[in-house]
Amino acid sequence: MSDYVRERLDRVVAELRPSGRGATPEADRGTRLRRPPDPEPPEPEPFAAPPRPAPVRRTPKLEFTRRHLLVVAVVLLLGALAGGYALTRSRAVPVGEPLPVQQAGGSAPAPVPAPPASPTPEATPSQAVVRVHVTGEVRRPGVHTLPLGSRVVDAIEAAGGLTPAARPGELNLAQQLTDGQQVLIGGGSRPGGEVRGGAAPAAPGGSPAPGGGAGGAGAGAAGAGGKVNLNTATEAQLDALPGVGPVTAQKILAWRTQNGRFSRIEELQEVPGIGPKSFADIAPLVTV
Repeated sequence: MSDYVRERLDRVVAELRPSGRGATPEADRGTRLRRPPDPEPPEPEPFAAPPRPAPVRRTPKLEFTRRHLLVVAVVLLLGALAGGYALTRSRAVPVGEPLPVQQAGGSAPAPVPAPPASPTPEATPSQAVVRVHVTGEVRRPGVHTLPLGSRVVDAIEAAGGLTPAARPGELNLAQQLTDGQQVLIGGGSRPGGEVRGGAAPAAPGGSPAPGGGAGGAGAGAAGAGGKVNLNTATEAQLDALPGVGPVTAQKILAWRTQNGRFSRIEELQEVPGIGPKSFADIAPLVTV
């Protein structure tokens, strides 16, 4: 540093320094010669780290492996087995023919022709039975089914036998029975016995045997005046009546078997299929 510059600095320092007592030239010189302290450098600001980016989620990559292929193959195989089993178990269900529907106000539908009927029940060995109504003083009164050719004593045994109050009188226990007959066993107030109705038993040649009928009197199927007796008529005789076909004739025989006998011709209207109009045509031709 040159002398000139040093002298200028000493002056400036002397001017700036306040004057005071007790100051010595050495102190002034020391003051002039003392350099002001260097300013402290500013403290560096703490370093802020930049924010870390958020982690990125990676979707796992799907791969079709051999294990997946095996699972798909097993599922397809099970489905094929189930479908095959269902096809083998399926069966065709027959559907019956629809029944005719009668319209309101219209005429009744024509009867459906019945299939060819087998020979009459009296002629078939599989139906070689007779149904007899046993009533009166027996233990189990009612309609009983007996083999063809049975006799009165067989009917009484089928009905459980006679009660202690039974009084059969001179009833012929050996009389052969026919279908539709009624065996009446009397008691104390009305002793005696009687076999009512029924057709005469058939002879080996096919014609009625003598001695048949109610009480052995030989009553035939036709009553007084050529009328058909509802209690002794056969299916063929009933089928010949106006408005009565094979089906209705069988229903008449079924009613007679269930109820024993007709007590009046008006009971014919209780047979299914016989209405007031049909009864009006049949009534003049039948009797009981």
